[in-house]
Amino acid sequence: MVISQEAFSALQEQVQTLQAVFQKQQEQIHQQGEKIIDLEKRVQEVEAENVELKQHSETHILEDKEENQELKRQSKFRKTSLQKRASGNGAAIHNIGFTASLSTVTALGDGQIIVFDTIISNDGNGYDSRHGHFTAPITGLYAFSVTVMCYGNESELHVNILKDGQNIGVAFANGNHYDNGSKLVVVQLQAGQMVWVQHAIDPSGYKIHVSGNGAGFHNIGFTASLSTVTALGNGQIIVFDTIISNDGNGYDSRYGHFTAPITGLYAFSVTVMCYGSESELHVNILKDGQNIGVAFANGNHYDNGSKFVVVQLQAGQVVWVEHANEPSGYKIHGQGYSSFSGFLIQSY
Repeated sequence: MVISQEAFSALQEQVQTLQAVFQKQQEQIHQQGEKIIDLEKRVQEVEAENVELKQHSETHILEDKEENQELKRQSKFRKTSLQKRASGNGAAIHNIGFTASLSTVTALGDGQIIVFDTIISNDGNGYDSRHGHFTAPITGLYAFSVTVMCYGNESELHVNILKDGQNIGVAFANGNHYDNGSKLVVVQLQAGQMVWVQHAIDPSGYKIHVSGNGAGFHNIGFTASLSTVTALGNGQIIVFDTIISNDGNGYDSRYGHFTAPITGLYAFSVTVMCYGSESELHVNILKDGQNIGVAFANGNHYDNGSKFVVVQLQAGQVVWVEHANEPSGYKIHGQGYSSFSGFLIQSY
């Protein structure tokens, strides 16, 4: 069969056309392959994003669950605090606190630790009635109070409140017909630090009736004592110059003033001791010049007196202790026997 030149040329054109179509199809297939690869990568990225979103969502759900639990815990704590305040004690106390008393008359040796063997309350289990020690369960600001009573007219008593062996407060009872003395101190404790009450280095055999207690409070509070015997003028402000604790820096030992850092309900305690039998003491606790409490010591052989008050303060209001309007020259004992303390019970 003989193909003409014209037919051969036409066949060549058809072949070239088919080759061009095939080449174009190959290019399209290649492009589709690249798109498929891109789509597969995108699918993998989307799947990874979905996994990450799922993990993120689960984390948020867990965080929200933990946050809700914390909010419930805080709500329960506030409810408990309100219930405690409503019960009449006036204090929103974290669940750490104790009161213990001495069950029998006890003859004390030199430097003997006084073991309050009868537990009345012990929230947080910080107090150990076997050894007479309170061990701080958590770090915070704590208040401690001790009251001592002589047994009859046999003896006078000096007792110290100690923090890990450091003296932070002294209480005294002069032995005059079941005389008693009290001391309240506010002190910062680290978790694990210990506080106890110890008979001072006096002749052995002095006998005592005692009770003691302590509690944990918010971090605004102070205790300051008078370092030396001081002759007081008429209406003189008593400057307790030795700072034992001053969380929140509310107390100014230059002037004897406590200035409330924030608005809230505060508690204040003052203990004063006469110097010898020379004079009796009337001292006032004042809030911005208004008398809110009076402590009295009758001048009978180092007698002492205490006063505890609870008062609402606005931020910036000032509280101090002042000698009442009496003849000048009456003397107040130093060496830690006279002290001034205060702490925030509840902020508003």
